Amino acid sequence: GGFDLEYRSDGMHPIRAEVRKLLQERLPETYQDSIRSYYSSHGHSLGYYGTFAFALEGPPTFSLVFEDETSSGWVDEIIEDLPELDGRLTAFYRRAGIGELWRTYGPRLQTEHDKYKPYASTALDHLNAYFRADDFVFQDHRGKIITAYSPLLSFFTAFTVTVNGDVYLVFGPQPGEPSPASYYHEAAHHIVGPFIDKHVSEIESHLALLPLAQERLGGNSTWKTVVEESLVRTVDKILSGRLHDASQEEVATMVENEYERGYILSLFLYEALSAYEASDVSMEAYFPTLLSALDVELEQRRWRKLSSDTLD
Repeated sequence: GGFDLEYRSDGMHPIRAEVRKLLQERLPETYQDSIRSYYSSHGHSLGYYGTFAFALEGPPTFSLVFEDETSSGWVDEIIEDLPELDGRLTAFYRRAGIGELWRTYGPRLQTEHDKYKPYASTALDHLNAYFRADDFVFQDHRGKIITAYSPLLSFFTAFTVTVNGDVYLVFGPQPGEPSPASYYHEAAHHIVGPFIDKHVSEIESHLALLPLAQERLGGNSTWKTVVEESLVRTVDKILSGRLHDASQEEVATMVENEYERGYILSLFLYEALSAYEASDVSMEAYFPTLLSALDVELEQRRWRKLSSDTLD
């Protein structure tokens, strides 16, 4: 997982490094090239391929088992965009000896995962309290809620999706010790996403900021995604800072880092959320008020100033 990224100067998780080395040794270069060719042709992110995997039945033979009505709205598009991947994964499972690798590394992976598992419910408590959700997140969910910490992923990779009625919260290695903060980001999407969907027209009125965000995020980013990610990431940093007793300056720096990545509403939200915190209403009820305080021209000037000071 995480493709070929080994960008971290301190190295990736030892289990990932060991498994990658074994795979590179046992798979012919021509076969590795065919895998790279498939990715080059189809592209997409880790979340795409991970989502596809959750829609599979197996091993050792993988086949698609997918219910559109109990899955996130984009899962059917992912399946359509990755043709014949189930067959390719079946072949990879056999040629790479994944069954043998799982018997060897499965216990170690489970041990690592178990370090994080106890913090999931605490994280949901923190999120529910901050957003003042009327119903506890996942309270009415009838499927499973599956948390998956995997050292096989690159550092800082994560995604969440609902497939066949089950919610998956997936994340890779992170610096520091396991804590509720490990879950904040992905779980928050399940609170923020639904009320963002109810205010699409209000969000679109600030669409002029999208081209600026795309300077950093790329041209495929949608405005709804930028708004949702900006809010999720900002709240994540606020809660993580409080959890670890970070100073306001440290939290502000973390939020500014998200801003510099292209999440252009992060600084605005960080400043505006203090008024929300002083209120007694839910984030869902307060969200239109939050949007009404957004000054597009002011944010355009802020972006240009910060761009000239730090981004270029």
